[in-house]
Amino acid sequence: MAIDPAALAASIARLERATEITGDGSPTGVPDPAGFVDTVVASADALFALSGVGLMFLDEDDALRYVAASDDAIRALESAQEQLGEGPCLDSLVLREVVHTRDLTTDGRYRSVGAIVGPLGVRAVLGVPVEVAGIAVGTLNVYQDRPHDWPDDEIHALRAFARVLGSAFGALVWARRSDALTRQLQHALDKRVVVERAIGFLMAQRDIDAVGAFDVLRRAARSSRRTVGEIAAGVLGGEQPEVDAPSRTRGAMVREVADRQAGG
Repeated sequence: MAIDPAALAASIARLERATEITGDGSPTGVPDPAGFVDTVVASADALFALSGVGLMFLDEDDALRYVAASDDAIRALESAQEQLGEGPCLDSLVLREVVHTRDLTTDGRYRSVGAIVGPLGVRAVLGVPVEVAGIAVGTLNVYQDRPHDWPDDEIHALRAFARVLGSAFGALVWARRSDALTRQLQHALDKRVVVERAIGFLMAQRDIDAVGAFDVLRRAARSSRRTVGEIAAGVLGGEQPEVDAPSRTRGAMVREVADRQAGG
C-alpha cells in the first residue's frame, strides 16, 4: 500500500502538537495518556489501512503487555508473545530495531505464535520499538490478515508514529504525571538499563544472542517469582540465573495458550 506523504505529515503533526511542552514544563495536550495512546493507534490504523494495531508496554514485572489494541486478534497476538516468550514484537523490544515477518504461520522463528494467531487472521506482523531517552520501553505493533511484504515507506511511516509515542511518553515523565501509565513508564525507564546490561553480560558469558539472553532472564524470573529487573540486578551482582528445562513441550504450551484465548 502506497503511503500518502501529505496525509502522513498531517497526522503526525496533529499528534506532535499534543506533546508540546509549556513554559511550566507540562504538556499542552495529552490530558489523558491512555486516550492519547488510543488516538495514535486509531490514527495509524486509519492511515495505513492495516488489519490491526496495538501497543505493548513493559509492566512492573518487566513483561510486555498490551495497553492498547484495535481488535481482539492483536490482543491475542500480544498475549501469545508474552506467554510463549517469542514473537516479532518481543524481538523488536530486545533488539531495539524494527522486526517484521511476511507470514507468521510459515516463519520458522515464530511458528508457535503463528499456530495460535494464524487461525485468527494474523499473518504479516511488524514491530517497531518505542523509545524514551534512548531506552526501549515498548513496541508499536501492526498486522495484516494476509501475507504481506513490508515496503520501506510503511516501515518509515510507522517509525514516525513510534517516535511520536516516545515523545509523548517523555513529556509525561517530564511533567511528573501521577497516573498509572506514567508510573509504569517511569518503572520501565528505571529498570530497563539494568536489564539491558544483564542481557549483554549473559550474551558474552553464555555465547547466546540478545533474545536468548532475555529469555533466560524472563524464565528465571517466572520460576523464582521475581521480576526480570530483580534477576538482572542479581546477574550483575554475580548471581547465575537458574533456568529449569520447560516442564511442558512447546506443543503443549501452544495448546494451553490457544485454549486460554478461546475461553476469553
